[in-house]
Amino acid sequence: MVSDTPLILFKDMDEEITWPCDVCDEQRPDVVISLRRATATVDSEVILEYRVRYCGDRARCQDQSRRLATARLMHLLSVMVSRS
Repeated sequence: MVSDTPLILFKDMDEEITWPCDVCDEQRPDVVISLRRATATVDSEVILEYRVRYCGDRARCQDQSRRLATARLMHLLSVMVSRS
């Protein structure tokens, strides 16, 4: 069940927000991190979504994020199928 209450995160305003890149594992500033989504749908309804953070300013991370998102989504789908 999804809550209607928004998630609010507080961070020291003087501190820069950073995220780890899921491709190169480097901690990068928020402004250069992008998010790629890979989704699986059944009858036009999303049943599974996998998100990958990557360095939007680095071609290698952009290219690898496509493969990573798809591979991880396929793995999760195979696990779900094998358990049913």
